[in-house]
Amino acid sequence: MASPRTDGRVKTAVLAGSVISAGMAAVVLLRRNTAYRRVAERERLDADGDGVPDVYQRPGGR
Repeated sequence: MASPRTDGRVKTAVLAGSVISAGMAAVVLLRRNTAYRRVAERERLDADGDGVPDVYQRPGGR
């Protein structure tokens, strides 16, 4: 059997690991969302105002 002192250290280590993992996941999600937001903005851009997003048109209008 583990001593109460060891139990407390294990609980603290598990809690610390969980907090660190949650923080890392938040950073990854924030970066991913920023990248997806940029992609979505590029897909919505219609500089010539013809109603078709520029990403779906070929250069030179062909």
